[in-house]
Amino acid sequence: MSDSSQTMPIEVCILTKDHDIKGTVHVSKLTKANRELTELLNDKDRRFLAVTNAEIMGKNSSSAPRRYDFLEIHMDQIVIIHPATQVLFKETSKAQEDIARFRELRNKLSQTKKKKKKQNKKFKGLQLASPINYCILNSLKNSPKNLKPSR
Repeated sequence: MSDSSQTMPIEVCILTKDHDIKGTVHVSKLTKANRELTELLNDKDRRFLAVTNAEIMGKNSSSAPRRYDFLEIHMDQIVIIHPATQVLFKETSKAQEDIARFRELRNKLSQTKKKKKKQNKKFKGLQLASPINYCILNSLKNSPKNLKPSR
């Protein structure tokens, strides 16, 4: 598969016993849709899987991920492989920018949702029917205790 006109890149996540790897593999355009990775893994003549733009994270490590332009993984070491995103087309840099921007927005949204959940937990027991009830409750709370109600 050395002819790049016959291949297409797919961003994948690869899990091994000791590492999580994210990168790009190149699969044949001639393969049936949704079978690209299966065909690649079932190729009996292939001993190693070539991965470009690879990022390796140790499973039991808190260190920063290591990045490589090119990496080969022995097929016997792969436990799970799955597509990380849709197929990347010719405008790879633009697609990568769009993906990065989407992830950034998704992270901001999830942080906002977490903050709202925390705020909702604070006020969970407080059910006010209207702003008027709130004002009445507030005035009662702040009024002197020795006042008697008028008749």
